[in-house]
Amino acid sequence: MKIKTLVIILLLSQSLSAKLIINEVLSNEPASSTTLEWIELYNDSNSSVQLSEYTLVVDTNTILLPALFIEPNSYIIICKRLFSIANEPSFESYWGNDSKIWGDTDYELAIVEPIEVSFSILKNDTGTIQLLQQGNLVSFFKWEEKSEDGTSWERKFPDSAIILQSESFSKSTAGFMNSITLEKRDLAIEFVDIILDNFVPIYTFTISNRGLTSIEDGVLLIDQLQFELPYLMSDSSLIINVNLDTDQSSLYKQQTAIVYTMDDNRTSNDTLVFTTVSNQYPPLILSEFLANHDENRKIEWIEIYNRSDEEVDLVNWSVGDEIKAYPITIESFILLPNQYVVIVKSANDFIDEYPLFVGDFIVPLSGATLNNDNDAVRLVDNFNIMADILTYTDLYDDNYTMSRELFDIAYAWGRSSESKGTPGYENEIFQLSNVVDINLSSKYISPDGDGYEDNVTIEVVVTDSKNYTLKIYDVNGNMVISLYDEVAYISNSIEWDGRSDNDEKLPIGIYILYLSTDDGLSTKETIVIAR
Repeated sequence: MKIKTLVIILLLSQSLSAKLIINEVLSNEPASSTTLEWIELYNDSNSSVQLSEYTLVVDTNTILLPALFIEPNSYIIICKRLFSIANEPSFESYWGNDSKIWGDTDYELAIVEPIEVSFSILKNDTGTIQLLQQGNLVSFFKWEEKSEDGTSWERKFPDSAIILQSESFSKSTAGFMNSITLEKRDLAIEFVDIILDNFVPIYTFTISNRGLTSIEDGVLLIDQLQFELPYLMSDSSLIINVNLDTDQSSLYKQQTAIVYTMDDNRTSNDTLVFTTVSNQYPPLILSEFLANHDENRKIEWIEIYNRSDEEVDLVNWSVGDEIKAYPITIESFILLPNQYVVIVKSANDFIDEYPLFVGDFIVPLSGATLNNDNDAVRLVDNFNIMADILTYTDLYDDNYTMSRELFDIAYAWGRSSESKGTPGYENEIFQLSNVVDINLSSKYISPDGDGYEDNVTIEVVVTDSKNYTLKIYDVNGNMVISLYDEVAYISNSIEWDGRSDNDEKLPIGIYILYLSTDDGLSTKETIVIAR
């Protein structure tokens, strides 16, 4: 009995020593391809593994594997299409050189030739793959969201259930250690963003320690510049903002950033080529837009202005809301210096609304619908750099547009002077004051119908507040009429005929006009009703 027990223990030990796992999966294929799915298996043991002892279950479909030994600490790729047929993309055409021969590139020589097996991953946004050894589950791989286009899912460690998107520059690591797996020493530069602060570019570098030990000697090298990195713990990241001197002749320039630490075990993620912009960037800016239109028509529009001295081709530029930007045009469209172009939803509705318009407008193939509040308008260039953005919480009523002062340093936003704005033309901004005041065309009103002083013109000077209240009271403090009650961006003049809210003629006497804003400013003026 003791001998049999010992034999069972030995057999189990041998089985456990041969550990095959599902290590990486490409489910969301690049572009619109349907032949580039693949599954990577890894032998996390010190002994060879016979692949035919295992089966894969992809969603609910079972896949038999061929007879093939996988060496210890080695990878094997199970791909849907190894070589191209009828010009369809394949693993070798996309990750190799499309010679239809395996082993004639450095990458192909570095990994075991993939195995072509017929299978299909049904969904990009969710899926499960199981690895069974003689009917027993030995590895489980699951994702519950859609990865970025062409980006694989990777297991963090062989004995971990953590599955994350690949962080490799090439979006996957087929046949090699996963990008999210920690090396002993590994400093990586992840990506760089450009943030414009009053049109001054700030370069934001994200740098990670993907190593098992902390790093104290890390440096960031950009051209001739060197920046010492702060202490970085294992498996952590930091963000560094760098203001580069970009006094360059061309609008865009390619630069190289490198991170360095002693004894880096994975140098493939140390270098990043990125785009810098000149001090004249951006050449195009948002100028004016109408989003809060009060009729059920497609009158929304966004105006763009070329503030540079150069011609700019709008192809591959995009505009959109806070969520997504859409291409302006798929064909070349040259915007000349100091020229406007209006991006419209409907040509017919736009011309109906602006029959005297003689400028240039473009109707994109698709576009965002701007919210009336809590949204943003974005302009993205052909390098996917956000050239300009306006985030807003409220819009003006009565078809007043968000309009920009283009000929001062601040490029300040405000309300258009006239309803419907000035698409295609120089903007006219409603000038606001830092005080509130009331100006009357007359201190007396005689609403007796004789045509003389039957009305008074009330002109208001207002500050940049969200809500305004203008009410008239009698000498006893009773409100007789509310001309504006917490309304946004009132017009600067209004006529009053001496009547109350109930359209009744008010008696002769002294009345008080009271103007206030939601930020605490107020003023008052008196007027006399006479007969």
